[in-house]
Amino acid sequence: MPKIFISYRREDCQGSADYLHALLEGYFGRGNVFYDVATDAIPAGCNFAELLNERVSECDVLLTIIGKRWLSAKTEEGTSRLHKEDDFVRIEIASALEQRITVIPVLVEKAEMPPKQKLPPSLEQLSERQAVPLRPGSDFRRDFETLKRALESIDATSVEATRKSPHVHPVKKTQLAPQPIIIGSVPVNPDPIHVEISGIDEGIMSFHRDEISIGRGEDVDVNIVFDTLVSRSHARIWKIRGICYIEDLGSTHGTFVNGTSIIRPCSVKRDDHIQIGDSIIHIWTESENYEGKDA
Repeated sequence: MPKIFISYRREDCQGSADYLHALLEGYFGRGNVFYDVATDAIPAGCNFAELLNERVSECDVLLTIIGKRWLSAKTEEGTSRLHKEDDFVRIEIASALEQRITVIPVLVEKAEMPPKQKLPPSLEQLSERQAVPLRPGSDFRRDFETLKRALESIDATSVEATRKSPHVHPVKKTQLAPQPIIIGSVPVNPDPIHVEISGIDEGIMSFHRDEISIGRGEDVDVNIVFDTLVSRSHARIWKIRGICYIEDLGSTHGTFVNGTSIIRPCSVKRDDHIQIGDSIIHIWTESENYEGKDA
């Protein structure tokens, strides 16, 4: 398993970074994913740039998560954060590039790759790296599988060879080609997903697997057949380490969590009200012990 360092800017894409962290940690393991390193307690008198360099050096690949505000983020003085030499994000990426660690840009919230001319000199190589988009909606799971396969292709031998080479070798485009979705690729948790429905259709059911679908079609797991406001393939629910997530699949009338229409996957717990059509749904697992937050 590769060791993965996640670099992101809080004011840019905190929710997307949190969600991706949960997915990667659920698959690769907590000890293999470095997250929020820059916000950990830094000992008094410690050189934070050296500390970040040390943490980055312990990883095989750095994911730099780029949202629409990644490049335009400003300091209180109105200057570009990315062009300040003490910017944590800049230090993390520059350190990985200098150490010949594989760097994969991950584009979220429909962001685009920043052009080379707008990057500081130490980050110009970033514009040459093949990016992986994580698109919202029904494309998200497919995009995540693409990213996961790219990470799986990175092993300790190839990483060491890349670091010793005089040239940096980014991940090949063929490794990032879209792949079919494999449902259940996340390690199975025996804790079932419970679904309670009230409205036109009512009932409680349990599913001993990691992903289920909701709709009005014959091939879904939870079939709300009598609610005409429900699309044939309306939403999907999955869990990672006891946390349940829900995503609207481009339905006609939308999916609402606590009265708000969701436009991207979000985590939910038992007391959250999920509205699909005229039906109210509650989902949970027995091991639910977290605070839900947007993905």
